[in-house]
Amino acid sequence: MHEKKLAVTEKYLTHLNRAKQERDYYNNNIKRAVEDGKCNPNTTGSQILFKSFEGSIHIAYDWVQNVQISYSPQQIGSIFFKSPRKVHLFGVCNTENFPHTEQTNYIIDKAEMPDDGKQGKGVNCTLSLVWHAILKYNRGEKKLVITCDNCVGQNKNNYSLFFYSWLIDCGLYEEIELNFMIPGHTKFICDSCFGLIKVLYRKSKVNTIDDIVFIINRSTTVHLNTSQRYINRKGFQYYNFKNYFQRYKKLLNVQKQHHFYFTSRYPGVVVVGLDVGGASTTHLRVYDPSQYLYGPYGAQESPYIRHNLGQHLEQIYIPNN
Repeated sequence: MHEKKLAVTEKYLTHLNRAKQERDYYNNNIKRAVEDGKCNPNTTGSQILFKSFEGSIHIAYDWVQNVQISYSPQQIGSIFFKSPRKVHLFGVCNTENFPHTEQTNYIIDKAEMPDDGKQGKGVNCTLSLVWHAILKYNRGEKKLVITCDNCVGQNKNNYSLFFYSWLIDCGLYEEIELNFMIPGHTKFICDSCFGLIKVLYRKSKVNTIDDIVFIINRSTTVHLNTSQRYINRKGFQYYNFKNYFQRYKKLLNVQKQHHFYFTSRYPGVVVVGLDVGGASTTHLRVYDPSQYLYGPYGAQESPYIRHNLGQHLEQIYIPNN
């Protein structure tokens, strides 16, 4: 009995030490991005070329629990046997511009989900929003560092790995790190931003999506939270990344790993690690570089991509039909 107790205690202490190492690594990534951001002469919102600055950017993203409309702070208890309209919130936080850190909160009505809502918060929806945020926050950094939670359906899956490998293939970055927080220790900056939104939400009367936009934009005095609507593809667009990546080779035991590294020196190869600074890494080829695939864009997006992103995506063939 005593030996069993010692074994459990040792396992617990090992877990805490691992969690501390992961948290320190997460904080160091933010500090490094902040220092690089102070030296970066480029600004967001301008036509900045990718890989034009020798530095890194750190972004974190997550889905928040749905908010409902209508809502009133005066209502007594939950509304049983009623189904208020659900509105999804997805936040992508750019920690580089501290103290002017900004989180873009994508507001998606139930009717605006891709594929008529059949896939929910799936791969195509999540990656499309991340892609939009990457373009928005680009300041020419050569390295991208991502932190997100362990949700298998949304983040921790092969399609996310294929997506970041694809960014390397496109020549948008020289290095990409994808870091997943370990179970039980997944609180990070996105939760802070969501918490500020929820504080004002619970005090407000909400009848329309415009009310949610108002709440997000007014949730902080320093404009930490900003809103982004879909508005019939005018705000952002959905892409069929899942279909595009069907021919990529899936990796085994993705759920057990927490750190993935991509580099332009080895296209199509991902370095996989379980822990921060772990000695054991596995090199896996995620696709055959001799077969370049079509871009994940439909015919309606092709003119836009050619006009706005052609200089960055010259290797990608975008079909006309």
